[in-house]
Amino acid sequence: MKGLAAMRMALAGESDLAFVPLVWQRLPVFVRAAAGVEFWRDVAAVARWLGEAAMVCEADAVEVPMLPGLLSSADSAATEKAPSQLADLPEVRSMAGVVARISAVGRTGVVVGVPGLEELSGALPWAAEEDLEDALRDLVRAGVEAGAEAVVVRGAAGAGVERSVGAVAPLAAYYGAKVFGTDGVDCWRSEGAPSVGLLGRDGHWASLDSGVILTAGDVSDWWTADEMRANLR
Repeated sequence: MKGLAAMRMALAGESDLAFVPLVWQRLPVFVRAAAGVEFWRDVAAVARWLGEAAMVCEADAVEVPMLPGLLSSADSAATEKAPSQLADLPEVRSMAGVVARISAVGRTGVVVGVPGLEELSGALPWAAEEDLEDALRDLVRAGVEAGAEAVVVRGAAGAGVERSVGAVAPLAAYYGAKVFGTDGVDCWRSEGAPSVGLLGRDGHWASLDSGVILTAGDVSDWWTADEMRANLR
């Protein structure tokens, strides 16, 4: 069983393993498409490219970053906004649109990626801790209301990713979504979420009988599509 069905079974804790890679910063290059730096503004194209990347990666779900500007070399408009305004940014609305399109197609599951509190604090250094937590929850809400079935919090090593997972877990649970977190080395999960492991840049897969396999980083930064296929073989 592959795709959306496998993802849902894995999230439900049944005996299935779901692969959810992050393919983002060089997504157009990965699928051999032409696009500008802020390619995420084209909702229809991004949804299509993520679908193509999912086929290359034999993925059961795709990860959609809710604040793509923070994960690219481009400056994000988030740095000019108050925390309460993050969910209203055009890039966030675009990503919610991507989530909705992929969910409507129903071939793969959809996971939304969000930065950890430390990453948000770096972009908004003047913001209070409680405001950052509210902003992070707003990003999660935008993703799960658009159709995402799970959330991945990504942060740097030592950045307190586990705390960020705990901050959004109650909200995600309200919508029936699971929360995972990774700093590229370790993984965390919300209460009731299945086991989670990583595929690393060295091509090593976590040994799990069931649950969710994330990637320790961005696959499009590591490998070409042909190299990804070779790793899967």
